[in-house]
Amino acid sequence: MGCAMTMGFMLQPDYQFTKCMLLWAHNPDAAWPGLYNSAIKEALKNGAKLIVVDPRRTPIAKKADHWLRIRPGTDVALALGFLHIIIENKLYD
Repeated sequence: MGCAMTMGFMLQPDYQFTKCMLLWAHNPDAAWPGLYNSAIKEALKNGAKLIVVDPRRTPIAKKADHWLRIRPGTDVALALGFLHIIIENKLYD
């Protein structure tokens, strides 16, 4: 809904064409059953890596290459850690 309110349309992720997916506190099985599952499965079949950031071991977290089981309320600390590594190693463009 945030995309529609901000940009006037819904963004559709192109999971099937990516090499790495990061699902942060997002459980597509529960939020939109069936909507993105086939695209995510196709991406995994094509060799994409899956990273799930969620305190719960959801069905999608079980399929992840990396499941980051953070404690509730520590999302900002993880995001700042990511930003620190990106800036320190000049991984930005």
